Amino acid sequence: KMLGFRCLLCFWCITLSHLATGEWSKNHDYANSGDDCSACSSCTCLDVLFATTSKTSLPTFLLLHGGLWQSGSRQDLYEVCEALVAHSSQQVHCATVDYLYSQDLAGCCDDSCHVQAYKAQLAQALTAYKYTARLPQVDSEQIVVGGHSAGAHLAWFGALNNTFSEPSPPVGVVGIEGIYNVSLWETYDSQRWHGQFRCATRKAFSSPTIEPQGWQTGSPTYLAKHGSTLKVPALLVHSPEDDWVQASQVTQLTQLLRTGNATVALQSDINGTCAFGQHEDVLRNASAIKLAKCMLAATST
Repeated sequence: KMLGFRCLLCFWCITLSHLATGEWSKNHDYANSGDDCSACSSCTCLDVLFATTSKTSLPTFLLLHGGLWQSGSRQDLYEVCEALVAHSSQQVHCATVDYLYSQDLAGCCDDSCHVQAYKAQLAQALTAYKYTARLPQVDSEQIVVGGHSAGAHLAWFGALNNTFSEPSPPVGVVGIEGIYNVSLWETYDSQRWHGQFRCATRKAFSSPTIEPQGWQTGSPTYLAKHGSTLKVPALLVHSPEDDWVQASQVTQLTQLLRTGNATVALQSDINGTCAFGQHEDVLRNASAIKLAKCMLAATST
């Protein structure tokens, strides 16, 4: 009898765990009518974690991974998605998005290269946004866009220049350990990392000698400084332990947004309230839970 009770208890634990984390629907090729994209890498793939609830009209978080525009995976954000669904009591969905790497979009390192691969990646993010909005479980008028590192750059740039305007603008924006000023990042890379990531930056933005204007206009800080408005709740997070990207990326964008009154409800955290650990560690374990709770609180309407 005790064994039977333990088996029953185990069954309910597994069931409750499943309900708590939602149900994944994976390998949607958002650029090709949702075809299965499980067999490729650096693809236009999207995974969605659906809340297991009968309630309709739920918000959906659409998250772009990091990796300096040249690497990374939608799987890097799985724990954050699972924490979002669980700690919202099954009141949100969450999608994670891959996009083609900069080198697969003709981005290159040398100073004669004119390609700015981030523009094509931004277009892919828009395609993913539209695809997600068409999913029958998703309310197209309740999508929050966000990202980590380079993905945060794409999410914030797209939100500030109204890339994500169809079918409806996002209802919130989130940036995690993001790069929001490319020139500021280039200086930090030179001083802190001795130019280790010089090639990665050029594959995404071309050379600053070839495309000096593009390096300026390709930054969310430029858009915020020159009048772009964002009238939705927003969150910027940078862990105090993360020295891969400088915290001043967040403080500079925060100051510009608040000076221009660009957002009705901007929350900014660099003190560890919303995340802790190194650059990738913020997306894992206890930090992922803290991050999810802050994302839910900051973007709730």
